[in-house]
Amino acid sequence: MSDSKSLIDIVKHEQGHFDAESILFLDLNSRNLTDANSLSICRNLIILNLNNNNLTNIRGFGTLTQLQKLSLAKNQINSLDGLQTCENLEILNVAGNNLIGLKSLAPLLHLTRLRSLCLTDRQNNLTNPLCNSSSYHQDVKNNLPNLDVLDNEWLGQGFQERISSLESAIERLENYNYNSKTMTNEKPTIIITRATSSDHSIHIANEEYDELFQSIQMLVK
Repeated sequence: MSDSKSLIDIVKHEQGHFDAESILFLDLNSRNLTDANSLSICRNLIILNLNNNNLTNIRGFGTLTQLQKLSLAKNQINSLDGLQTCENLEILNVAGNNLIGLKSLAPLLHLTRLRSLCLTDRQNNLTNPLCNSSSYHQDVKNNLPNLDVLDNEWLGQGFQERISSLESAIERLENYNYNSKTMTNEKPTIIITRATSSDHSIHIANEEYDELFQSIQMLVK
């Protein structure tokens, strides 16, 4: 399904209409699409999933300036041209494509809000040729210093800030809950030490973050 009419027909079928300006979320996973550039008229899209298709380029995505999360895993994309004007993009998954060399990531240099980038998904055995370089991980971090997460692994600072904010919240709540003081001086402190002392996958980090939230909920009950 490569022509614009075919893609628009799919969206009409799923949305019940095709009022392009009103579409905020689209899941077009596994639709055998070879071209999705006609989605450029959906200017208010916030979340777009195009995983597991046959796309080779996304040049028409430059109009999607409201886009915050874009999933393009398992396609045949060899260039990210078109994303440089997606100024609100925060999460991008392009694992399992044909991106070669750091130059293929050049459009991302303009995206100051980009926090999470996935080029290699080990769990699903998806990667890109540029990931074959032994220094690619460090090279990507050097070129995109605002990233908090690369290939589903925390790079440190983003998670540190989240943990610190929760630690401060726990300390404030302790001042108003003396009966729970012994409990809160043990468990949260152990969690924080464990979470900040070594590299964690994003999944483990989220578990510890959620556990801190549970500690706060126990305090306010």
